[in-house]
Amino acid sequence: MEIYPYTIKLIDPLFYSQEALSGAFTPAYLHATALNHAVAWSMGRIREDQSYIISGKTGGRNIPRYQHSWIEPDFYFTPAATVRSIDYMVETAKGDMDYLIQPGFGQAKINGKNIGRNEVLKAYRIFSIPPETEFKGYLHADPDIVERIPSCIRMGSFRGKAELTIGSAEKIFGIESNQYVNHPVDPLISKVKRGVMIGMFPYPIVESALVEDAWEIRHLGRREFIAVPARKTEYDSGELLQRLENLKPGLSKARDITLPLKDRAYLILHMLRTVLSIRHFLMGISGEERLDAALKEETEGIENIRMASKGESIHIEQHKLLGVVEKVEVIINDCEKKIKGDTESGKSKGSGGGSSSIIL
Repeated sequence: MEIYPYTIKLIDPLFYSQEALSGAFTPAYLHATALNHAVAWSMGRIREDQSYIISGKTGGRNIPRYQHSWIEPDFYFTPAATVRSIDYMVETAKGDMDYLIQPGFGQAKINGKNIGRNEVLKAYRIFSIPPETEFKGYLHADPDIVERIPSCIRMGSFRGKAELTIGSAEKIFGIESNQYVNHPVDPLISKVKRGVMIGMFPYPIVESALVEDAWEIRHLGRREFIAVPARKTEYDSGELLQRLENLKPGLSKARDITLPLKDRAYLILHMLRTVLSIRHFLMGISGEERLDAALKEETEGIENIRMASKGESIHIEQHKLLGVVEKVEVIINDCEKKIKGDTESGKSKGSGGGSSSIIL
């Protein structure tokens, strides 16, 4: 993955709740959970563990369906902070018809029950972040996925529009330990040793964070650092390396143009699904839904290959088949490099999700 700076510029006012005695304040930060879900939805990736619902299918409430903010295998947005101080937009909310908020103080009747004096706050102040406010953070993604990320997303309780701009890829000068980073950090994604906790939903993020591992970049000639994202996963490196090794004989077979198209397509599809599953597993991602999405987005003409593997009469150009085989070989090499790198770090079996110098 490459690292790109990104900027979010609000088109509409942004509001999401951080409760306080004097009203509902919107923090001057964007949580990575909100950002990654917003981008996923704008790309048409419907997720069962989406962030807008906190009630379970069985009726349980306030139990998020997601585990952390790195929800997609091919991109990750860090939390973002405002570029400048905020002049909040203040609005008074009156909801006397929705039985939740009523104007003024005093006695009230809610759902047919009389509520005593001073027990109901009948008007509320909402502090929204105004349009034109800018937030900055970093995106971890492959170059091909960056081209498909939309420039307009919706965020906040009222689904306000925001413009998303992605800059040029940063040049990485290496990885270092125990460094302060120049962006807010999700503590469930990067290992934080100390910092300033920012209380917000769905869980706090950390500003001015000292992280275990960080990428080194240059900004205006100065050294700066970006936290390395990692998801904890456990695996047997020997078993995964053997699975990858078993795929290699199929590479030369898939390049054989004398093989019937049905057999070649079936073999290529099998190898591609296997290597993508292993790559996702190393990243802490599982599930057929994400695998199918990766097949469609990363491989041009995958539907034609599927049809050919079923014996349907279809023409596929040789260079397209060979291109998919080449892609499979690249992913095999990347996965082997990742696994062997963790093994050399003393992680042959156990936590494979510690911070690594390679992010797939």
